[in-house]
Amino acid sequence: MGTAPIIAGSSPRHQVTAQSDFDFARHFTLDLTYRYVSALISQAVPDYSTADAHFGWELSEHFRLSIAGQNLLQPHHPEFAGDPGPLVGIKRSV
Repeated sequence: MGTAPIIAGSSPRHQVTAQSDFDFARHFTLDLTYRYVSALISQAVPDYSTADAHFGWELSEHFRLSIAGQNLLQPHHPEFAGDPGPLVGIKRSV
């Protein structure tokens, strides 16, 4: 057995991303992103879906406040296997 099945199984077969960007009343923005990635079979990484959100408030031409959250649909999920080592997990963050 060669390395071709290992290499092929290290990339997802399917990936979906949906993004929306909203501008409200000239000074507020809301950006939403949803991602689905299918399993990495050779690395034993299961499929996952997650979402990110960003809210911004432009106070002036030179000053903006914002808050962002990443990987909001679960506390953590693995994305790839270490080389060598265990699965590398990505945590929710704000």
